[in-house]
Amino acid sequence: MRERINVKKINVKKINVENIMNVLVVIFSLLMFTKLKILNAAFPFMVICFLIKIKKEGYKKTGYELPIFFFIAAIGLSLLDAYNVGFGLKMYQRTIVFLILPLIIGQFKFEEKTKRNILIGSIMGIIYLVICGILEVNGYIPNLYGSRVSGGIQLWIYGLWLSFGVAILLGSLLFWNKNIKIKIILGLILICNLYILVLSQSRSGYVAGITVILSMFFIKYGRKLMIPLGIGFLMFGIIVIKNPTNNYVQRVKSITNVKTNSSNIGRLEIWSQGIEAFKKHPINGVGWRNFQEIEDPSKYSSRKTTYHHLHQSQLTILMGTGIIGFAAYAYMIIFIIISLYRKKDYFALITMGLFIASEFYGLTESSIRYQEIQRIIYFFLGISISGVYINKKIRR
Repeated sequence: MRERINVKKINVKKINVENIMNVLVVIFSLLMFTKLKILNAAFPFMVICFLIKIKKEGYKKTGYELPIFFFIAAIGLSLLDAYNVGFGLKMYQRTIVFLILPLIIGQFKFEEKTKRNILIGSIMGIIYLVICGILEVNGYIPNLYGSRVSGGIQLWIYGLWLSFGVAILLGSLLFWNKNIKIKIILGLILICNLYILVLSQSRSGYVAGITVILSMFFIKYGRKLMIPLGIGFLMFGIIVIKNPTNNYVQRVKSITNVKTNSSNIGRLEIWSQGIEAFKKHPINGVGWRNFQEIEDPSKYSSRKTTYHHLHQSQLTILMGTGIIGFAAYAYMIIFIIISLYRKKDYFALITMGLFIASEFYGLTESSIRYQEIQRIIYFFLGISISGVYINKKIRR
């Protein structure tokens, strides 16, 4: 006779979702600077842990619900009369995933050990990016963009990932660990990261990286920064003047070239279309991520094919969601950055650096549209706000 097997029902109360989530976030930090699809599988598991958590203890307000849901609602409003509702809805679902990520993660209180492991995991991810760049420089990885180094990754993503590397490494160096040996190691990795960022010739990355450096040094040293900063700009100016034909100097100078630089001309042309579209739909926009529906390639002088997106985050939001969506997004970002700054916690300051990098990178590239980029900053936000709640009542 076969032995009867008693299958016990899973007792939700006995599942230790805290331990599971602690493992998930560390794994996420190790892999987030890759394009591995396994990262997409992490979100459902986080949602399951979240649902079990609130079933056992109730939902604890973080204070970030209003600004996040205000922006989510504004995007939804833009789809009411969008040019392509189906595509906009598909992109809307992807956007919601990273926007609610901090609210899900924020329900869990992570100890210092977990935060440290997350930071170490992300630094290991940055080392991976740097190694990919070095391998490409030495011919072990095929070069995808001519003289520009991308580590075998899409350049527009690689450039911002390296900018994130500046925020994470410099933030760790300034605010996290005081051990001199660890500081030296972090400093060396940062130099390598900056070296590969320069070789990438990503102008958006240059702007984002420099802004992060200035922001973090100002937070750390305040007015004491003015003299060394002035000396640094003076030295940079001398280098530019002395090396006018250098490829990297020319790349930096090309940022202001709107007459002959095809990349700049193209951006001005698509931005012009975005502005015109906004003027026709100023309240709730043309629909989330619907630029390709109104794009007219015949108006381009530099190329006759579509760009598909505006190469500018803030204009993407303004055109797609109108004044309502732009106001909601501005409120959310300002709220996040100010609240992180006020915490004065090393992890919060690093997270603030990531948001600053994303926003300044978005001045000339649509960073808002890339899930590989946005999930990182909102993941860090979730870790930063965990354990700090408006209501501390726990359901028995």
